[in-house]
Amino acid sequence: MKKSLLVAVCGVFLLTVGCKTAQNAQQKSEHTMSQKGENLEGTWELAAITTPETSGKSLTELYPNKIPMLVFETKENKVYGNDGCNNLSGVYDAKSDNGIKIGDKLASTLMFCNGVADRAFMDGLNSVTKFDIQGDELLFISGDIVVMKFVKQNK
Repeated sequence: MKKSLLVAVCGVFLLTVGCKTAQNAQQKSEHTMSQKGENLEGTWELAAITTPETSGKSLTELYPNKIPMLVFETKENKVYGNDGCNNLSGVYDAKSDNGIKIGDKLASTLMFCNGVADRAFMDGLNSVTKFDIQGDELLFISGDIVVMKFVKQNK
């Protein structure tokens, strides 16, 4: 009788500890993503882009009128900005593993801007699967390739 009671108490204890540990791990993961996602907040200006269309060209060649930028409002998962020609606005989906989906959720004006690589910017956004923030730099990554690099603006 004492053995069965001891086994039952040990079982309940292990079950409680195991559930608590899993709950703490989930909360820690959500907290980390929340912090990472909150770091997106603010204005980011394009500093580099790597797509087939942009190879070997400087940003001023690609975007002679204005450099593309994005503004993230993380509380509502909103993003807006410009692609060097057209204004953009919409929402983005951020995931707990630094995953992000952004390009397919944006509306855009449809101005014609001769000599601007606006399509390359949108193609780059559409290819992004995750992001990383390193100091004042925001990296948009597709697979293991950094497709876009943005620099945080103090506005």
